[in-house]
Amino acid sequence: MPTQGSSRWRRAWDSLARISPQERGRLLSVYARKAIAEILLVVCRGLLFNPVGLWFWVWLLKGQVEFFGSSHTIGDMIIVDYYLKRKRHLRLRVLSAYLIGKPHLANLYLAGFLARTLGDARTYFILNRWLCRLLTPLERPLFFAGPTASFTQHPPEYHELNRLYPFRLEQQLPLADRRHAREVMECVGLPREAKFVCVHAREDGFKAQFQPQGHNRFRDIDIDTYLPAIRYLTEQNFWVVRMGESTVKPLPSMERVIEYARSPLKSDWLDVVLMAECECLLGCNSGFSQLAHLFNKRALWTNSIPIEMCPWDDLALWIPKLIFSKRDGRLLTFAEIIERGIGRYHRFQRYEADELEPRANSAEEILAATQELSRWTLGDEGSEEDRRAQRAFNQLFPAHYNAHGTRSWLCASFIRTHLDLMPATVQEAFHGTVAASVR
Repeated sequence: MPTQGSSRWRRAWDSLARISPQERGRLLSVYARKAIAEILLVVCRGLLFNPVGLWFWVWLLKGQVEFFGSSHTIGDMIIVDYYLKRKRHLRLRVLSAYLIGKPHLANLYLAGFLARTLGDARTYFILNRWLCRLLTPLERPLFFAGPTASFTQHPPEYHELNRLYPFRLEQQLPLADRRHAREVMECVGLPREAKFVCVHAREDGFKAQFQPQGHNRFRDIDIDTYLPAIRYLTEQNFWVVRMGESTVKPLPSMERVIEYARSPLKSDWLDVVLMAECECLLGCNSGFSQLAHLFNKRALWTNSIPIEMCPWDDLALWIPKLIFSKRDGRLLTFAEIIERGIGRYHRFQRYEADELEPRANSAEEILAATQELSRWTLGDEGSEEDRRAQRAFNQLFPAHYNAHGTRSWLCASFIRTHLDLMPATVQEAFHGTVAASVR
């Protein structure tokens, strides 16, 4: 008696016999191609993903091809900007494959823009997601900038490259995209010719799907502390466009303020074009603030922490969070923060272990810094005492800090408010001013 399995095969064979030879040939061809594809996939996986095969491919390709990509943060995408500029400057002959089609790419529009603007004949941009997944094991993380050179997040040579080659990327965005952005924003109340300031306060929503909750909460900001500064900007005839993730805390209803972050208009391309079109940025030390540098915009970083991650660009002002020591029962001076290594704490667990409490900037401090930014955009760079004190503060950073050699400016208003926490060299810069005010 035939078994159930043999009956199933007999029925399948009888069905195959009843169709025409042409249909039978097409059907067999489909199954053959599928079988070949499955075999090739198994072979590719075996070659690429087993340890021996992986090392073989890395050894074969590392001297000739560099695979690189971007992570889920827009700040890391700015590293690609440095990589491409440096490659052009050094005329490196290495082939580069930019894996644009990676999952969780922070901003596909920005990746494509950098590819079109800074790419060359030896740089390839791979959009196919399946191919990007296949090549990911060969990818080199961009913590270096070439076959031999070391790489840091804020390399001094990056800024020298920008001085040597003023790419003016904000002027290279397609004119059609600029016009379309203005038309879209006009639909939510922003006049087409209006001058506007982008405002961004970092919250933890954008990394909720990638990192544990509260992973970087010491860097988060309450948007309510920005409200006096926002009102000041609107009184200066600026419009304000709120940037960020769609999960951000809503702003109260205010005149001349557009809640773009929470609107259905939010998109990758509009994030980028708005930053290229704005007058300046009121933000913090987030990846989004790096776009201001990319597009040569003046920027104010508030609540900057850790202090070694202050901005590098000479178009940026900044004010840091203060550090309160529960053990000492007082605020730490900036010299103590450097000497104890606290200026390089990048995880909230380290602050908790050392009983340290980062204290956010007050609304008054942010307002004073914003007023300084506004005067700065009009050409007022402050007094000679201010500049001398700011240069003295920048000398505080040791050589192993990313901030060493920074050209950014700590707000003079912040220095004067917290003069007791400043190094002696900064206090000496204000000695004459302080003495005069006492008399």
